[in-house]
Amino acid sequence: MTPALFLDRDGTVNVSPGPGYVLEWGQFHFAPGVRELIQAAKERGFLVILVTSQQGVGKGLMSQADLDDIHARMQAELGPLAFDDIHACTHLDGTCTCRKPSPEMILTAASRNGIDLARSWNVGDKPRDVEMGRAAGVGTNLLIETADCPDLHAVRERFLAGNEDFKQRQERHRANLAALGPAVGMDDREIERTHRIIAGEE
Repeated sequence: MTPALFLDRDGTVNVSPGPGYVLEWGQFHFAPGVRELIQAAKERGFLVILVTSQQGVGKGLMSQADLDDIHARMQAELGPLAFDDIHACTHLDGTCTCRKPSPEMILTAASRNGIDLARSWNVGDKPRDVEMGRAAGVGTNLLIETADCPDLHAVRERFLAGNEDFKQRQERHRANLAALGPAVGMDDREIERTHRIIAGEE
């Protein structure tokens, strides 16, 4: 199974629109540090998943097609850093089971993508984002714009520090398998498959 970085959208991936909604692409502006955070996650084998509440659709302020267009343009702008999956709740409060702080969007993404939630991270700018992650069993949940985690640059530093030991252990496992595998009759294919099992990828 693969760990994931779950990101809220408005106020996390893009600059918060304030009390309103991002209704069109021209109102969408990437937040400082988000590209660097996504890149760090992908380089360490994490999936990156967007989990967002977009009640503007439910209120009739925008259509589903408008939301899809914003996300398509966002993905195109990110290029190789594009999200691996996107989950958006567009319903009015109290009319569904997926609106935050419900863990449903994260659990659905985890089931669809084979995600190891205990090793995953979840980042948002509202308490309900953190509540959602904790309810889903995500291992690390961070609330930005706080003293401990003021912005996405700080999130990236904590992410790198928190995952460096794991990465080093993976490299040691790989080196040990490469050295000892042939001695016990393992071929290259068996060595690689054993490494993927240890890494939780199978």
